[in-house]
Amino acid sequence: MRFWDRKGELKFLKAYLRSAPNAILFVYGPKSSGKSTLMKELMRKLRGKNNIIYYDFRGKLLRAYKSFSDLLFKAVSFEESPDFFRLDEKVKDALSKGEANPFEVLEERLKRTKVNSVLIMDEVQKLKNLYFHSPIGDGGVLEELLNFFVRITKVEHLSHVVLLTSDTFFIEELCSKSFLANCVEYFLVDFFPNDLAKQILISERLNEAEASYVVSWCGGVPWFLERVISRRKLLGVRESVRSL
Repeated sequence: MRFWDRKGELKFLKAYLRSAPNAILFVYGPKSSGKSTLMKELMRKLRGKNNIIYYDFRGKLLRAYKSFSDLLFKAVSFEESPDFFRLDEKVKDALSKGEANPFEVLEERLKRTKVNSVLIMDEVQKLKNLYFHSPIGDGGVLEELLNFFVRITKVEHLSHVVLLTSDTFFIEELCSKSFLANCVEYFLVDFFPNDLAKQILISERLNEAEASYVVSWCGGVPWFLERVISRRKLLGVRESVRSL
């Protein structure tokens, strides 16, 4: 999905990530509100200035990962530094045998990083009900990870942690856990206001009447706006709206 005006959101997130890590940040909002697109634009702007570690769990078969080590070191979708996850054979062997704690390995690497680190997980709710049995604990993956994230943010201030989800019930369930008290913050990415959605459509060369018609049916949902814009030359504006 293309990136449209999110100046306010980008300004907040860039300022937030310039501060010392002190909490887990949940970026939430309705489906198709543009959370992932916003995060990718933010990553583009941060490249070269931050150590970005990005996991996108969308479309991944998470049960194929057999351990915390696999999840942390192999499921990563993007890393700013190609050497960050490059492990020597001794460490790899210890991790595969369960003789090394993957969280300790990752924490040590964060400590060595000379620039600010930002760890991002998109579609984090997919980790719910995923379990690994390992020497560091037989609990759910999510709870183990969140405990680790509290440590690297609020306790050690080593890295920002940004978790994206559209499942607000999932967030409520998580944040009822006592160990997360005073350890999380929230940032809403909502649909565009109707007036901004209309401005976007006009900037994409729809006329006033066409833009008003689209907004009356689609509101400010970024995904709908993009579909109409991409199809209008073939189908026309009204038929593009009806085809959604």
